[in-house]
Amino acid sequence: MSNGGYKTDKKATIIAFLLLIITVGVIVSGVIKDSKREKDNEKIAYAYEKKQLGKEKSNKIQVKRNKEQDMKNIGRGKTLKYIAIGDSVTAGYSASSQDNFYVNKIGARVTANMGFQVQQNNMGKRGAVISDAINNINEINSYAPDIVTIEYGTNDSNINNNISTNIFENELNTLIDDLTIKVKRTPTIILMTTWNVNYGEKYDEVINRVGQNRKIPVLDLKPIWTDKTNMGPEGNRDYYGVSDDFNPNDKGMNSIANAVYEKLQPILYEKNK
Repeated sequence: MSNGGYKTDKKATIIAFLLLIITVGVIVSGVIKDSKREKDNEKIAYAYEKKQLGKEKSNKIQVKRNKEQDMKNIGRGKTLKYIAIGDSVTAGYSASSQDNFYVNKIGARVTANMGFQVQQNNMGKRGAVISDAINNINEINSYAPDIVTIEYGTNDSNINNNISTNIFENELNTLIDDLTIKVKRTPTIILMTTWNVNYGEKYDEVINRVGQNRKIPVLDLKPIWTDKTNMGPEGNRDYYGVSDDFNPNDKGMNSIANAVYEKLQPILYEKNK
């Protein structure tokens, strides 16, 4: 092979090598640019997402504030009639004053937090069973209540009264029918389970079942009465004379009122917004 051919091959090799380097450089440069572009796009997307999340968070906060403001004023200029039917727990035994009855505390909360004026009628009676409410249904309905709390089962479940769970369930449904269907009204009803009796579990099952079937909120009182600081002590002066170690004291009454109000508030809001 001549020197001229060797030089030509060498030159071609060098050119090819240079072209390869240039090609690799272009590819690497493109990859770097693409990577930078992706990172820039990610930064832009992140900033946008952060901005949108910030707006969403801000909007949620504003919506919450607006709802809270609406909640405080939703009842302005409106009156609600609240009737409480039940036994000694509803009547207020072992509370130090009428202001500490859970019934009165519920009314006070509805007024303070939602603006409604509440007219209360406490028909709680010591030793009462659910048939007592049925027998007094005309008096209850004549009040035309907007809110009704029903607290029975404690004395019904007592073996001395001999009221079976089947009868109790029938009577509870009858009472609800009498308060609603028969008078063509739709008051807000809150059911409560039995108070401070371990033998009331079967009756609690009935109350929960009726509540579920009829879409009526049920307040489980057991977590309150199993906390013994919510009752007694026996022998203190209370509104009726001397407290016992069975009925809720002022702390227990307050716990019941808080729990009822938590169930009541969203219903009243939806009905009046």
